Amino acid sequence: SELQSQSMDVMEFDLTWPIDKFHALDEYFDSPSVVIHCAAAITGASDQVLEEVNIKGTEKLITYLSGKESVKFVLISTIATYKLDDVGSYLESHPQEPKSTYGKSKLQQEQLVKNSSFPWLIIRPPFIGGPNDINVFQFY
Repeated sequence: SELQSQSMDVMEFDLTWPIDKFHALDEYFDSPSVVIHCAAAITGASDQVLEEVNIKGTEKLITYLSGKESVKFVLISTIATYKLDDVGSYLESHPQEPKSTYGKSKLQQEQLVKNSSFPWLIIRPPFIGGPNDINVFQFY
C-alpha cells in the first residue's frame, strides 16, 4: 500500500473486535504518546453499526489505552455534532444539538473522550471523504 511504501507499519484493526483482541496493538507500540482516533462508522450506516463502532468501539479503545501512561488522545469528530443551521461557520461555543443519528453517535463519542483520564483534543471537520465515499454526497 501507499503507507507501507513510506516505511509505515500498517495493520488491520477493527473497533468491533472483542477487547481482548485490542492487545494486537501492543506489537506496534508499548506506550504511545499520541493516539489519533479517526475510525468511525459514517452517515448512511445503520443505528446499530453507528453505536457498535462510534460508541462501543471508542469505549473499548479508551479501556485498552487506560493501561498506558502519558497518552494524549486526539479524536476526529464532525461538525454534525452541532445544531446545523444557516450560520455558515461554527465556533466551539455553538450549541451541540445534532439532528442525525450519526451526529448523535459522534457527540456521545466526544463525551467518552472528555470523560477519560487522557489529555484530549477534538477536531470537528465538516467532511472527510475518499473516492468510494458516496453516502455523504446526498447531503451536499
